Amino acid sequence: QLQPSSFIIPDMPVINKIELPDVVMDSLYATAIQNRPDIQNNAQQVAASNWYLKYNKSLIAPDLDVSLQYDKASASYPGYTGFGVALPLPLWNFNQGGIKQAKAALKQNEVQLDASKLKAINDVNEAYEKLVQLSHLDLHVQIKHNQSFDKFMSGIYDIFQKKEMTLRDLVIFMDTYKQQASNFNNYIAGYYTARENLNMAVGKDVLK
Repeated sequence: QLQPSSFIIPDMPVINKIELPDVVMDSLYATAIQNRPDIQNNAQQVAASNWYLKYNKSLIAPDLDVSLQYDKASASYPGYTGFGVALPLPLWNFNQGGIKQAKAALKQNEVQLDASKLKAINDVNEAYEKLVQLSHLDLHVQIKHNQSFDKFMSGIYDIFQKKEMTLRDLVIFMDTYKQQASNFNNYIAGYYTARENLNMAVGKDVLK
């Protein structure tokens, strides 16, 4: 005799409704810009480039070379004492190459920083839109089947026990419901994955 244990009944999650979290997009953008590692790294590169530019600008001032000479046995001027000052030439084009290079590096790093901020905003938008799509799906039918699962399967098995249903029909019912259970579980998994993707896009657990 066929027993209920002969079948593997899929576990259905007990969920009454899916709600969209109440969030402010501007707040998500600001949090992402503040917390994302890629933006933090690019910001550090900009700070380092700024320091390097200031360092190169400090080298504009020419190096002043001061010398003192004394020659006791000089043929022309016995006991000669001399004082000299040397300056590099040209005076007003000192380290211009280093400054140009530092400015170019700073500009490049600023562009990368702006690009990483724009990418963060786009990532947040995409993750939130996906969450909105999943939140707006109608789950009434799936939830109703989930809540009445035990009663439904009990009724089906009773009919089978009364020989009012063939084994083939019972297996069809089981396979159909297993597929529905799998689809529902996949949806729930997708919804919570979308929430986690939004957290990753923001760089912080804003949804828990």
